[in-house]
Amino acid sequence: MRAQGRSTTAERLRERVRKGYAAAVAESTCAEIARRIGYTPEQLARIPSGCNFGFGCGNPVALAQLKSGEAVLDLGCGAGADVFLAAGAVGTDGRAVGVDLTPHMLDQARAATRLGEHAPAEFHEAPIEELPFEDASMDAVISNGVINLSPERDRALKEAHRVLRSGGRLVISDLTVEAEIDPAVARTAQLYLGTLLTAADYATRILEAGFRDVAILREIDYGRLILSRSQEFRRAAEEDAVPSDRLQSFFENLRSFELRARK
Repeated sequence: MRAQGRSTTAERLRERVRKGYAAAVAESTCAEIARRIGYTPEQLARIPSGCNFGFGCGNPVALAQLKSGEAVLDLGCGAGADVFLAAGAVGTDGRAVGVDLTPHMLDQARAATRLGEHAPAEFHEAPIEELPFEDASMDAVISNGVINLSPERDRALKEAHRVLRSGGRLVISDLTVEAEIDPAVARTAQLYLGTLLTAADYATRILEAGFRDVAILREIDYGRLILSRSQEFRRAAEEDAVPSDRLQSFFENLRSFELRARK
């Protein structure tokens, strides 16, 4: 019975993520957010129209060191922006794959694929904690602002380890807080950002999943530069009666980071 309860809770959290991100599409200022988190104008020009919803918190493709002919998997790919960039890097002899739980975004990604104007890519609706791929089938696994949202983060990391070939790379962009989250902000933060860890705790989870050579490569003032400008997040905080000074303090302590590790 306990296992069934855990499963039910995880599915409720996944459904909350589906609905929250589908609703947030309308407010996203995509190009502006993408520039602030590290995408270059050249990369943005290669992303199909309608596939950059601005939900990431870094640029994992830039750090994945992808090569022609490799297989790369994006966990929580959304509308496929990073998958299309990865597809351009691995070429027609490679494989670029995305998984996500939001049907609306996957529809956008598949529509762009059907146009045939970009490097081939494939998209699957699946949880990142249960990947529909064989062991040791990928050269690189990337993820952009998604693993914190998983109700079973450790399982997701172990799945990433499973599908990677020996020596394969894991490149993650995600969010972190170095200060304890104010209880007044905790509910809103959990709903929109998932379970936040310190960067050191996050790296420890990756090591425990079996990875090695874990390195944090870049950090961004995500709270100040990105989240503080989200009207959706501010409305939610207001509904939760979060005092403005505590909300501002949270923004100042919220950062995104980019991490690379090897199997």
